[in-house]
Amino acid sequence: MRRFSPARLVPAAALSAAALLIASTSALAAAPTTVDPKTLPEGPAPAVAHLEGQRLNVLVDGALRVPLRAQAVLLLGESGTGHVVGLSKRTGATSLVRVEADGSKLELSDGDPWSSVLSSDGTRVVSYEWKRGRSVLSVLDATTGAVTARRVFRSFVTPLDVTGDRVVLGGWDRRTRGTLAWDLTTGDLTRLSDRIAYRADAQHDLLVSYTRDPYDEGCTVVSRLSDPGAKLWRSCDSTVSDISTDGTHLATYDILSDGIGPNQVQVRTVTGAVTGTYRVAHRGYFGALEFEDGDTLLAEASSRRATATVRCTDAVCERATPVSRNPIYRLTPSAG
Repeated sequence: MRRFSPARLVPAAALSAAALLIASTSALAAAPTTVDPKTLPEGPAPAVAHLEGQRLNVLVDGALRVPLRAQAVLLLGESGTGHVVGLSKRTGATSLVRVEADGSKLELSDGDPWSSVLSSDGTRVVSYEWKRGRSVLSVLDATTGAVTARRVFRSFVTPLDVTGDRVVLGGWDRRTRGTLAWDLTTGDLTRLSDRIAYRADAQHDLLVSYTRDPYDEGCTVVSRLSDPGAKLWRSCDSTVSDISTDGTHLATYDILSDGIGPNQVQVRTVTGAVTGTYRVAHRGYFGALEFEDGDTLLAEASSRRATATVRCTDAVCERATPVSRNPIYRLTPSAG
Protein backbone atom coordinates (compact mmCIF):
# COMPACT_ATOMS: atom_id res chain seq x y z
CA MET A 1 0.00 0.00 0.00
CA ARG A 2 1.31 3.45 -0.94
CA ARG A 3 1.91 5.63 2.11
CA PHE A 4 0.67 9.25 2.35
CA SER A 5 3.36 11.81 1.57
CA PRO A 6 2.83 15.34 2.97
CA ALA A 7 4.91 16.68 0.10
CA ARG A 8 2.17 15.72 -2.36
CA LEU A 9 -1.04 17.42 -1.22
CA VAL A 10 -4.25 17.14 -3.24
CA PRO A 11 -7.54 19.08 -2.94
CA ALA A 12 -9.93 17.71 -0.32
CA ALA A 13 -12.70 17.07 -2.88
CA ALA A 14 -10.37 15.06 -5.10
CA LEU A 15 -9.12 13.12 -2.09
CA SER A 16 -12.67 12.29 -1.03
CA ALA A 17 -13.59 11.14 -4.54
CA ALA A 18 -10.48 9.00 -4.73
CA ALA A 19 -11.25 7.49 -1.32
CA LEU A 20 -14.79 6.62 -2.42
CA LEU A 21 -13.48 5.01 -5.60
CA ILE A 22 -10.91 2.98 -3.69
CA ALA A 23 -13.51 1.90 -1.11
CA SER A 24 -16.04 0.82 -3.76
CA THR A 25 -13.37 -1.03 -5.75
CA SER A 26 -12.13 -2.83 -2.63
CA ALA A 27 -15.67 -3.82 -1.68
CA LEU A 28 -16.28 -5.17 -5.18
CA ALA A 29 -13.03 -7.15 -5.11
CA ALA A 30 -13.87 -8.57 -1.68
CA ALA A 31 -17.39 -9.69 -2.64
CA PRO A 32 -17.46 -13.51 -2.77
CA THR A 33 -18.48 -15.47 -5.84
CA THR A 34 -21.30 -17.85 -4.90
CA VAL A 35 -20.76 -21.44 -6.04
CA ASP A 36 -23.68 -23.84 -6.56
CA PRO A 37 -22.68 -27.16 -8.21
CA LYS A 38 -26.20 -27.64 -9.64
CA THR A 39 -26.42 -24.33 -11.48
CA LEU A 40 -22.86 -23.54 -12.57
CA PRO A 41 -22.18 -23.74 -16.32
CA GLU A 42 -20.24 -26.80 -17.41
CA GLY A 43 -16.61 -26.37 -18.43
CA PRO A 44 -13.86 -28.79 -19.49
CA ALA A 45 -12.70 -31.60 -17.24
CA PRO A 46 -9.78 -30.83 -14.89
CA ALA A 47 -6.42 -30.79 -16.62
CA VAL A 48 -4.84 -32.45 -13.55
CA ALA A 49 -5.49 -35.73 -11.76
CA HIS A 50 -8.46 -35.69 -9.40
CA LEU A 51 -11.02 -37.91 -7.65
CA GLU A 52 -14.55 -38.50 -8.89
CA GLY A 53 -17.50 -40.76 -8.07
CA GLN A 54 -20.12 -40.91 -5.35
CA ARG A 55 -17.49 -41.87 -2.79
CA LEU A 56 -14.69 -39.84 -4.41
CA ASN A 57 -12.78 -43.08 -4.88
CA VAL A 58 -12.15 -43.05 -8.64
CA LEU A 59 -8.78 -41.66 -9.74
CA VAL A 60 -9.22 -39.73 -13.00
CA ASP A 61 -6.48 -38.24 -15.15
CA GLY A 62 -7.52 -37.64 -18.75
CA ALA A 63 -8.58 -41.02 -20.16
CA LEU A 64 -7.32 -42.85 -17.07
CA ARG A 65 -10.08 -43.97 -14.66
CA VAL A 66 -9.05 -46.25 -11.80
CA PRO A 67 -11.60 -47.26 -9.13
CA LEU A 68 -9.96 -47.65 -5.72
CA ARG A 69 -11.49 -49.94 -3.11
CA ALA A 70 -11.39 -47.95 0.11
CA GLN A 71 -13.58 -46.10 2.56
CA ALA A 72 -11.60 -42.92 1.91
CA VAL A 73 -9.08 -41.98 -0.77
CA LEU A 74 -6.52 -39.17 -0.63
CA LEU A 75 -4.58 -38.10 -3.73
CA LEU A 76 -1.04 -37.27 -2.62
CA GLY A 77 0.10 -36.19 -6.08
CA GLU A 78 1.75 -37.00 -9.39
CA SER A 79 4.93 -39.04 -9.54
CA GLY A 80 6.54 -39.36 -12.96
CA THR A 81 4.04 -41.18 -15.16
CA GLY A 82 2.03 -42.38 -12.17
CA HIS A 83 0.22 -41.08 -9.10
CA VAL A 84 0.47 -41.78 -5.38
CA VAL A 85 -2.74 -42.19 -3.41
CA GLY A 86 -3.54 -42.96 0.21
CA LEU A 87 -6.24 -45.49 1.06
CA SER A 88 -8.15 -45.97 4.31
CA LYS A 89 -10.30 -49.09 4.76
CA ARG A 90 -13.35 -49.57 6.98
CA THR A 91 -11.21 -51.81 9.18
CA GLY A 92 -8.90 -48.89 9.93
CA ALA A 93 -6.08 -50.30 7.78
CA THR A 94 -4.24 -47.70 5.69
CA SER A 95 -1.84 -47.84 2.77
CA LEU A 96 0.06 -45.69 0.30
CA VAL A 97 -0.30 -46.95 -3.27
CA ARG A 98 1.31 -46.02 -6.59
CA VAL A 99 -1.10 -46.09 -9.54
CA GLU A 100 0.59 -46.35 -12.95
CA ALA A 101 -0.63 -44.82 -16.19
CA ASP A 102 -1.90 -48.26 -17.30
CA GLY A 103 -4.01 -48.60 -14.13
CA SER A 104 -1.73 -51.09 -12.37
CA LYS A 105 -1.09 -50.60 -8.65
CA LEU A 106 1.87 -51.08 -6.33
CA GLU A 107 1.55 -50.80 -2.54
CA LEU A 108 4.40 -48.66 -1.26
CA SER A 109 3.71 -48.64 2.47
CA ASP A 110 1.02 -49.05 5.11
CA GLY A 111 1.52 -45.46 6.27
CA ASP A 112 -1.16 -43.00 7.33
CA PRO A 113 -2.34 -41.09 4.21
CA TRP A 114 -3.21 -37.91 6.14
CA SER A 115 0.23 -37.60 7.74
CA SER A 116 2.41 -38.94 4.91
CA VAL A 117 3.66 -36.76 2.06
CA LEU A 118 4.83 -37.04 -1.55
CA SER A 119 7.83 -34.81 -2.23
CA SER A 120 7.09 -31.77 -4.38
CA ASP A 121 9.24 -33.22 -7.19
CA GLY A 122 7.30 -36.51 -7.05
CA THR A 123 10.36 -38.74 -6.52
CA ARG A 124 10.04 -39.71 -2.86
CA VAL A 125 7.36 -40.49 -0.32
CA VAL A 126 7.74 -39.97 3.41
CA SER A 127 5.50 -42.54 5.05
CA TYR A 128 4.20 -41.77 8.56
CA GLU A 129 3.10 -44.29 11.17
CA TRP A 130 2.20 -43.73 14.82
CA LYS A 131 3.38 -46.71 16.87
CA ARG A 132 3.35 -46.97 20.65
CA GLY A 133 3.48 -43.24 21.18
CA ARG A 134 6.18 -42.63 18.59
CA SER A 135 6.34 -41.23 15.07
CA VAL A 136 7.93 -43.65 12.60
CA LEU A 137 9.05 -41.96 9.37
CA SER A 138 10.25 -43.92 6.33
CA VAL A 139 11.59 -42.29 3.17
CA LEU A 140 10.58 -44.37 0.14
CA ASP A 141 11.39 -44.35 -3.53
CA ALA A 142 8.05 -43.24 -5.04
CA THR A 143 8.44 -45.64 -7.98
CA THR A 144 9.55 -48.87 -6.29
CA GLY A 145 8.67 -48.37 -2.63
CA ALA A 146 12.26 -49.13 -1.58
CA VAL A 147 13.06 -47.67 1.85
CA THR A 148 16.05 -45.31 1.69
CA ALA A 149 15.91 -43.93 5.24
CA ARG A 150 13.99 -44.51 8.46
CA ARG A 151 13.79 -42.73 11.80
CA VAL A 152 11.75 -43.00 15.01
CA PHE A 153 10.80 -39.81 16.87
CA ARG A 154 9.62 -39.96 20.47
CA SER A 155 7.11 -37.20 19.74
CA PHE A 156 4.60 -36.15 17.09
CA VAL A 157 6.23 -34.72 13.96
CA THR A 158 4.75 -34.21 10.51
CA PRO A 159 6.76 -34.65 7.27
CA LEU A 160 6.17 -31.77 4.84
CA ASP A 161 8.58 -32.20 1.91
CA VAL A 162 11.92 -33.66 0.87
CA THR A 163 14.61 -31.51 -0.68
CA GLY A 164 18.05 -32.86 -1.53
CA ASP A 165 19.24 -34.87 1.44
CA ARG A 166 16.88 -33.47 4.04
CA VAL A 167 13.26 -33.92 5.10
CA VAL A 168 11.41 -30.81 6.29
CA LEU A 169 9.31 -31.50 9.40
CA GLY A 170 6.78 -29.70 11.53
CA GLY A 171 6.84 -30.47 15.25
CA TRP A 172 4.19 -29.70 17.89
CA ASP A 173 5.67 -31.54 20.87
CA ARG A 174 7.90 -29.64 23.30
CA ARG A 175 10.88 -31.78 22.23
CA THR A 176 10.48 -31.06 18.53
CA ARG A 177 8.38 -27.88 18.49
CA GLY A 178 9.04 -25.73 15.42
CA THR A 179 10.30 -26.29 11.88
CA LEU A 180 12.96 -28.99 11.63
CA ALA A 181 15.25 -30.52 9.02
CA TRP A 182 16.19 -34.20 9.21
CA ASP A 183 19.49 -34.78 7.39
CA LEU A 184 19.24 -38.11 5.57
CA THR A 185 23.02 -38.42 5.27
CA THR A 186 24.12 -37.67 8.83
CA GLY A 187 20.87 -38.31 10.68
CA ASP A 188 21.18 -34.89 12.35
CA LEU A 189 18.09 -32.89 13.28
CA THR A 190 18.35 -29.11 12.83
CA ARG A 191 15.86 -26.46 13.92
CA LEU A 192 15.10 -24.07 11.05
CA SER A 193 12.54 -21.94 12.88
CA ASP A 194 10.68 -21.75 16.18
CA ARG A 195 7.45 -21.43 14.21
CA ILE A 196 5.45 -24.63 13.70
CA ALA A 197 5.53 -25.54 9.99
CA TYR A 198 2.48 -27.22 8.47
CA ARG A 199 3.15 -26.94 4.73
CA ALA A 200 6.31 -26.73 2.61
CA ASP A 201 7.06 -26.60 -1.11
CA ALA A 202 10.77 -27.11 -1.73
CA GLN A 203 10.43 -26.67 -5.50
CA HIS A 204 9.18 -23.12 -5.03
CA ASP A 205 11.10 -22.35 -1.83
CA LEU A 206 7.98 -21.79 0.30
CA LEU A 207 7.29 -22.56 3.95
CA VAL A 208 3.97 -22.08 5.75
CA SER A 209 3.96 -22.12 9.54
CA TYR A 210 2.07 -21.08 12.67
CA THR A 211 3.50 -18.75 15.27
CA ARG A 212 1.67 -20.92 17.85
CA ASP A 213 -1.51 -23.01 18.08
CA PRO A 214 -4.24 -21.12 16.13
CA TYR A 215 -6.67 -21.84 18.97
CA ASP A 216 -4.24 -20.01 21.24
CA GLU A 217 -4.07 -16.87 19.08
CA GLY A 218 -1.54 -18.31 16.65
CA CYS A 219 -1.03 -16.71 13.22
CA THR A 220 -0.01 -18.02 9.80
CA VAL A 221 3.32 -16.96 8.31
CA VAL A 222 4.36 -17.60 4.69
CA SER A 223 8.12 -17.38 4.20
CA ARG A 224 11.00 -18.72 2.16
CA LEU A 225 12.04 -22.27 3.06
CA SER A 226 15.66 -21.35 2.42
CA ASP A 227 15.31 -18.43 4.83
CA PRO A 228 12.33 -18.79 7.22
CA GLY A 229 13.04 -15.29 8.50
CA ALA A 230 12.19 -13.85 5.04
CA LYS A 231 8.45 -13.38 5.62
CA LEU A 232 6.21 -12.90 2.60
CA TRP A 233 2.83 -12.68 4.36
CA ARG A 234 1.39 -12.96 7.86
CA SER A 235 -2.25 -13.46 8.83
CA CYS A 236 -4.03 -14.19 12.09
CA ASP A 237 -7.30 -14.89 10.23
CA SER A 238 -6.37 -17.38 7.49
CA THR A 239 -4.73 -20.76 7.10
CA VAL A 240 -3.12 -22.06 3.88
CA SER A 241 -4.60 -25.18 2.28
CA ASP A 242 -2.64 -25.43 -0.98
CA ILE A 243 0.12 -23.78 -3.03
CA SER A 244 -0.28 -23.21 -6.76
CA THR A 245 1.65 -25.19 -9.35
CA ASP A 246 4.08 -22.33 -9.96
CA GLY A 247 4.32 -21.19 -6.34
CA THR A 248 2.72 -17.78 -6.96
CA HIS A 249 -0.68 -18.27 -5.30
CA LEU A 250 -2.24 -19.80 -2.19
CA ALA A 251 -5.63 -21.27 -1.33
CA THR A 252 -6.73 -20.09 2.12
CA TYR A 253 -9.71 -20.22 4.47
CA ASP A 254 -10.58 -19.17 8.02
CA ILE A 255 -7.85 -20.22 10.45
CA LEU A 256 -10.39 -21.65 12.93
CA SER A 257 -12.49 -23.58 10.39
CA ASP A 258 -13.56 -26.99 11.60
CA GLY A 259 -16.17 -29.60 10.71
CA ILE A 260 -16.28 -31.22 7.30
CA GLY A 261 -15.03 -28.15 5.42
CA PRO A 262 -15.11 -24.36 5.17
CA ASN A 263 -17.98 -22.50 3.55
CA GLN A 264 -15.67 -19.89 2.04
CA VAL A 265 -12.17 -19.97 0.54
CA GLN A 266 -9.84 -17.39 -0.99
CA VAL A 267 -7.12 -17.41 -3.62
CA ARG A 268 -4.26 -15.08 -2.74
CA THR A 269 -0.84 -14.20 -4.02
CA VAL A 270 2.02 -15.44 -1.80
CA THR A 271 2.18 -11.93 -0.35
CA GLY A 272 -1.48 -12.13 0.70
CA ALA A 273 -3.34 -10.11 -1.95
CA VAL A 274 -6.79 -11.64 -2.56
CA THR A 275 -7.51 -12.44 -6.21
CA GLY A 276 -10.71 -14.39 -5.66
CA THR A 277 -13.18 -15.27 -2.87
CA TYR A 278 -15.64 -18.17 -3.24
CA ARG A 279 -18.59 -19.22 -1.07
CA VAL A 280 -20.71 -22.37 -1.42
CA ALA A 281 -24.44 -21.72 -1.82
CA HIS A 282 -27.00 -22.89 0.76
CA ARG A 283 -24.45 -23.05 3.59
CA GLY A 284 -22.56 -25.84 1.82
CA TYR A 285 -18.89 -26.66 2.19
CA PHE A 286 -15.65 -27.04 0.30
CA GLY A 287 -13.67 -30.27 0.43
CA ALA A 288 -10.36 -30.85 -1.37
CA LEU A 289 -8.66 -27.75 -2.81
CA GLU A 290 -6.07 -28.03 -5.58
CA PHE A 291 -4.59 -25.65 -8.12
CA GLU A 292 -4.93 -26.52 -11.79
CA ASP A 293 -2.25 -24.00 -12.77
CA GLY A 294 -0.67 -20.83 -11.42
CA ASP A 295 -3.89 -19.13 -10.31
CA THR A 296 -6.83 -21.41 -11.18
CA LEU A 297 -8.40 -23.24 -8.24
CA LEU A 298 -10.13 -26.61 -8.43
CA ALA A 299 -12.41 -26.93 -5.42
CA GLU A 300 -14.64 -29.81 -4.40
CA ALA A 301 -17.93 -28.07 -3.54
CA SER A 302 -20.98 -29.64 -1.86
CA SER A 303 -24.36 -27.97 -1.53
CA ARG A 304 -27.87 -29.43 -1.03
CA ARG A 305 -26.93 -33.04 -1.77
CA ALA A 306 -24.97 -32.07 -4.87
CA THR A 307 -21.18 -32.30 -5.14
CA ALA A 308 -18.88 -31.37 -8.02
CA THR A 309 -15.37 -30.07 -8.56
CA VAL A 310 -15.58 -26.44 -9.64
CA ARG A 311 -12.96 -24.37 -11.43
CA CYS A 312 -12.54 -20.75 -10.31
CA THR A 313 -10.32 -17.93 -11.58
CA ASP A 314 -10.76 -14.36 -10.34
CA ALA A 315 -14.55 -13.91 -9.96
CA VAL A 316 -15.62 -16.58 -12.49
CA CYS A 317 -16.43 -20.22 -11.69
CA GLU A 318 -17.62 -23.19 -13.74
CA ARG A 319 -18.26 -26.87 -13.12
CA ALA A 320 -15.35 -29.15 -14.02
CA THR A 321 -16.83 -32.57 -13.13
CA PRO A 322 -20.31 -34.14 -13.27
CA VAL A 323 -22.64 -33.46 -10.34
CA SER A 324 -23.04 -36.35 -7.89
CA ARG A 325 -24.70 -36.77 -4.52
CA ASN A 326 -22.71 -35.58 -1.52
CA PRO A 327 -20.31 -38.29 -0.34
CA ILE A 328 -20.96 -37.03 3.21
CA TYR A 329 -23.48 -34.26 3.66
CA ARG A 330 -23.33 -31.86 6.56
CA LEU A 331 -23.91 -28.13 6.61
CA THR A 332 -21.30 -25.78 8.04
CA PRO A 333 -21.83 -22.26 9.36
CA SER A 334 -22.06 -19.69 6.61
CA ALA A 335 -19.11 -17.33 6.27
CA GLY A 336 -19.75 -13.75 7.24
